[in-house]
Amino acid sequence: METTRHRSREAGAALVVAVMMLALMGVIGLASMNTVMRDRQVAGFQSRARTALYAGEAGVAWARGILRSPSAPDGNGPPVKDGEAGLIAWTPIFPTVASPQQLNTGATNDVPTFSVDPNAPVDAGGDPVAIRYLGSGEECEGYVMSSEEGSPKFKEAIWDVRVEGQSSAGATVTIQVTGTTCYAYSG
Repeated sequence: METTRHRSREAGAALVVAVMMLALMGVIGLASMNTVMRDRQVAGFQSRARTALYAGEAGVAWARGILRSPSAPDGNGPPVKDGEAGLIAWTPIFPTVASPQQLNTGATNDVPTFSVDPNAPVDAGGDPVAIRYLGSGEECEGYVMSSEEGSPKFKEAIWDVRVEGQSSAGATVTIQVTGTTCYAYSG
């Protein structure tokens, strides 16, 4: 009779150990699911931020295109024929915060955009300026039109470009770039 009682106590202990192991495995499973969900959430945030960065970079490329084409058909290029005074007064046409440029990604649910940085310096009308002339730099090497007296010299024009990229999910990235281009100046 004593051996029977002893065996029934062991059977109860095995049940308790089995239930505890099952509970422990359930907790580990829930913790794993929580970790996976957080990882997916972080990946989504990173994807939205990366999309905004790419949109901002597209805006910088857009600005570079404007600066590299002074005789653009739309008349949006820098007025190099007017010299430095023309560059100072020039306000290029660039997508605004109210009317950003959409990028065609082929995806229907995510349409990134870029526009002028809303915190960029403003023009006389109080609107932020995406491409701003900062001044002239040194003479450009290798640019010679003529050796005659009074022929134009080429100098660096220093530009400040400020763009904001946005993902459709609400992430924004602001990019500021300073660069130079060479233009003919009277001199």
